[in-house]
Amino acid sequence: MSYRTLIINLDKDRDRLAFMIDQCTKARLTNLERLAATDKSQHPLSSGYRPHSWGPYWEMTPTEVAVFESHRRAWKEAVRSQTSVVVLEDDALLSQNLGAHIERVLTLSSWQLIKLDAAPPPVRLETRETIGDIHLFKLKGVIASAAAYIITPSGAEILLEKSKYYCDHLDDFLTRPSSALIAKQMLPAMAMQGMFVSPSYRGKLPVSIAKSLRTQSPSEKRGARGPLLYRLLKELRRFGRRCDQSLSNTTKMRKSGDFVGIVPLADDLPPLCSATKAKSFAK
Repeated sequence: MSYRTLIINLDKDRDRLAFMIDQCTKARLTNLERLAATDKSQHPLSSGYRPHSWGPYWEMTPTEVAVFESHRRAWKEAVRSQTSVVVLEDDALLSQNLGAHIERVLTLSSWQLIKLDAAPPPVRLETRETIGDIHLFKLKGVIASAAAYIITPSGAEILLEKSKYYCDHLDDFLTRPSSALIAKQMLPAMAMQGMFVSPSYRGKLPVSIAKSLRTQSPSEKRGARGPLLYRLLKELRRFGRRCDQSLSNTTKMRKSGDFVGIVPLADDLPPLCSATKAKSFAK
């Protein structure tokens, strides 16, 4: 089955684009296309961004809005072409087996989005589906990083409808469990962001890949946390998640064949940095 591969890339970052094209070629991905990323200096930046709306976040930075809008462009392409699309941020490291794995999951009809990358923090996944040596688990909570995923036209339509108005980080929005979207994580992961590479390996990467553009604007003002009542409600939701992640629930999940832990990577990818180190990356 055919699919498109879209590399999200700012006009000024041609070195990143060259790096990604080389990786995609080695990974045997087909129909490569560059998708112009939304620049944070663009005005108006978004007609859908709605701060102070009591959503998942109170405010977002211009960079965060630009990242969200770049991915919305990719979803629109999937709907317009009625073709499944592999979406790649231009700081992703790819396994050379990625193309072969995509060809296999395209034969399945039990998904609308498959997250292909991994980040250091532990995750909780459920309901395994296996095809050969590939395992697909349903998302059970938000997962850091959305540097590589494949989405169907129907999945893209759902995301576009849900994000007509938003105030949410792209990673959270994409991986937050929803009854409307069949979203899964691939194990082992076939990609990772350069900024999550172990420090011992980071010196082997181009400087532009080892650092996320989202973290390279120290002067960019962080979004406000919101009024007291809003912050209290967020803390209550965090407490509910911690209860769900209790030892008894974790043991029960593992006994039923679900997954709890750090998503393993393909053998030809570099090691991840520690989960503690990952928390220091401000998005």
